[in-house]
Amino acid sequence: MIAYAIEYEPGELWTPGKPMYMQPIHDHARYQESLYQRGIMLASGPYKSRDGGLLVLQAESLEQARQILLEDPAIQKKIMRGSVTEWQIVRGRFLGE
Repeated sequence: MIAYAIEYEPGELWTPGKPMYMQPIHDHARYQESLYQRGIMLASGPYKSRDGGLLVLQAESLEQARQILLEDPAIQKKIMRGSVTEWQIVRGRFLGE
């Protein structure tokens, strides 16, 4: 199975010194929920040890995964920035094992 990992990190307008829950990312959370409701998201969440987080999703192509990232309000508002990596899942619960 091919999935895509989006790694988020603080962007240009991230407020240093404020924890993630105090950043203006409510639209980001709603967007993530919409990805879950549409069956696109496989998993997501913030990193425990540092600012940022990870989203694992299904998409038709790397280009579509990049478009999903670009449509995230936190990316558009420059609160976060992100990168997309193609991920080949060979074993695990994502495969129904």
